[in-house]
Amino acid sequence: MSDQLVFGKPGALRCILHWRDDYGSVGPVGRTWGDLQIWVDTTLIWGNPYGDVGQPQGIRWSWIDLPEFLAVAWPYLEEEETYPIEFASRFEAPRHLGELRGRAKLRQRSLAQRQAQAEEGLLDDFLLVHDLGESLKGAFPPGLLLLREGLRMRVATAGREWQLDFADTMGTLQSLAECILARTETLNDARSTLAWNRWRAREDLDRRSRLEAATGLSSHTLEQVWPRPLDAADVVPYSLKAAARMIGGALDGPAFRQILADIESIPSGTGPALAEPRALAAEVMRDHQEDVPYVQGYRLAQALREYLSNEEGRTDPEGLLKQWSVDVRDHDLGSEQLDAIAVWGKEHRPTVLVNTRGLRSRLPTGKRSTCAHEICHLLVDAEGALPAVEVLGGRVAPDLEQRANAFAAEFLLPRGAAGRAAEAELAYIRTTDARRQAIEDAIKRLNEDYAVSFETAAWQIKNSGRLSDADEDTLQPYLKSLWAPF
Repeated sequence: MSDQLVFGKPGALRCILHWRDDYGSVGPVGRTWGDLQIWVDTTLIWGNPYGDVGQPQGIRWSWIDLPEFLAVAWPYLEEEETYPIEFASRFEAPRHLGELRGRAKLRQRSLAQRQAQAEEGLLDDFLLVHDLGESLKGAFPPGLLLLREGLRMRVATAGREWQLDFADTMGTLQSLAECILARTETLNDARSTLAWNRWRAREDLDRRSRLEAATGLSSHTLEQVWPRPLDAADVVPYSLKAAARMIGGALDGPAFRQILADIESIPSGTGPALAEPRALAAEVMRDHQEDVPYVQGYRLAQALREYLSNEEGRTDPEGLLKQWSVDVRDHDLGSEQLDAIAVWGKEHRPTVLVNTRGLRSRLPTGKRSTCAHEICHLLVDAEGALPAVEVLGGRVAPDLEQRANAFAAEFLLPRGAAGRAAEAELAYIRTTDARRQAIEDAIKRLNEDYAVSFETAAWQIKNSGRLSDADEDTLQPYLKSLWAPF
């Protein structure tokens, strides 16, 4: 037995490897025979926590399987950021990455046979390069799924998900794979040679296939929308790949190509002066990391209002963005479905393109809500899940959008102020019709005083918790986003 080798750091993906010399052969299987523990934070995923005299013991296996798996999976771990299938609603979708397999299987039960078979194939292909549990030939370790999300790596078991640093996670996997392969470096057998050759060529996936993986778009669609020659040798900016992935099917070919060209034309520039508000947002997120996204959004908005010394007054989100050196431009995006595209990061000057055709953003109240929404992403997500671009109305992770929508509502109109306004209108009013009229008057007054939509005013009154169930019924006609209030 050798001393243990440790890859990764505490609080992240960490692998602990013990080589063994008792396999009985000196080929690639015997050379890479050992016990491997895989930890995520303080949770042992692969191994037995009480296996060796009360000490954690890893899975005993021939670990050449792991770099062989990673050599094939590598470009997909680098590029892919979306599930292989689209779920119809948030009720059907997985609550986290680890539920993907089970939720997809449940969905297939309600589909026609041909579609179910097609989705099953997409799921299998996805798991073959995103589930470390698929790496061992003949063993069945617990599933451990990995999926990139901007600068983060989502890592999940069936029971829970962790958000880790993407570069650190990939670095740990690379160090582990190369340590395993080093054990076979002096061997001349076919398997060792092939494993090394595949590992060295792991980045060699052709550009077109990489773009398909990164954007979730077919080669045919990319031919129609990509603003550059698909097979050119130049480096593709991450912002273009991310924007194409998030736009998805929301734009037709010419409009899609034009907006990607417009994004590419935004020059680089100085990032926004956000050190203090981002530090404040990071503190809020640490304090509320276990809360659901909309609660985080509320807390972030309250903290920013306190920072701005404006706890309940009317705010100016567009003016705040401009104060932070973020360009805000009106732009026809060619679709009602999208409200805005926001661009930032190393490749572009921070810019928010507000869609003059968007169902909400074309209205003054909708533009204010859109700008507030992007403020949340700038504070919380621009250095994590959304490092380059965000498409409001596109394919963006639901938890990120729920948080940003709740932030926007609370930043524009605090729930406390909305609830008190409704209470003031209802004071001393008893009859049902008069109370209904009073609530409608409160909505109109909040619309005027805070420049929010009737819908936002109604949701903030409802979420203030200050109305009875009977009075809340009056709000229903205004709650258009009934199934997705945030």
